[in-house]
Order: sequence, then structure tokens, then C-alpha cells
Amino acid sequence: MTGRKEAIDRKLVVVGDGNCGKTCLLVTYCSDTFPDVYVPTVFETYTTFVQFNQNTVRLSLWDTAGEEDYDRLRPLSYGQANVVLMCFTLDNQDSLTNVEFKWEPEIRHYLPKVPIVLVGNKKDLRDDYRPPPVLPRNYKPPVTTSEGRAVASRIR
Repeated sequence: MTGRKEAIDRKLVVVGDGNCGKTCLLVTYCSDTFPDVYVPTVFETYTTFVQFNQNTVRLSLWDTAGEEDYDRLRPLSYGQANVVLMCFTLDNQDSLTNVEFKWEPEIRHYLPKVPIVLVGNKKDLRDDYRPPPVLPRNYKPPVTTSEGRAVASRIR
């Protein structure tokens, strides 16, 4: 026996609307680089190692497609997940609405006991936001902190 411990395997699945920052979050975390262009993801897996309580954890990060075209395919990536990052974009109210009415029900159906972490992406766009001089009829301001927290408390 060498005394060397094997890595603990954990799987994290990231879900959310298309173009809400899921891939960017994972690429930035794994490579310390910010992607220059948006390329829609169908399915992508990243692996990284982290230290936790003096143990090495092999963390598999599963990036999923948020577009409706992949609603039937996406659940195939959920098996054996230990945690779900449920993402929305802070510059789009509809993205937060979809957390409650699309993503949370889907995840609870396939992964009823897996913890969910709600993640608001694109904070820079919310912070830099300036409303147009003439508001369109369908105008929706960026998501506020209190709105995000309210949804987080409802999906616990």
C-alpha cells in the first residue's frame, strides 16, 4: 500500500437557458481564460481537480444545451449528478422566470434529491445597464438581487 488516496469522483451538471453564461462560467473556471465568442453548446464535459478536506476530488463539469431543441436529449447528461448549477442571466428577466418554470421542475423530475445552486451570470451587463430613452412596450429591467434571492428561496 502506497498511502496515496484515490481521487473522489463528483459530477456537477450546469443547466439554464441558451446564452446565459454556462459555458463561459465553466471555461473561465477551468482555464482562467474568458472566451471571446459565443458558441452554443450541445454537450461538453470538463474535468478539474480540487482539494477538499485534505482529499483530492476529480470534478466532472457537464455543460448542457439550454435551447428547446435539446429538451429530450439534455436529461441523458443528468445521471449520477451530485450537484446542479442552475444558471440564469442577470440582464434578462425571462431567464430567471425559466429557472422556476422550466429548469427547477426538470431537475426535480430527474434528480429529486440532488442539491441545486442558483447562479446569476453576466453581472457586468446588469451593472453597466442604462435603460433606453424610450421604453419599449415589452421592457423588462435587469434582475435585482432581491428578485434572485426570492427565486432561490422558492426552489430550495
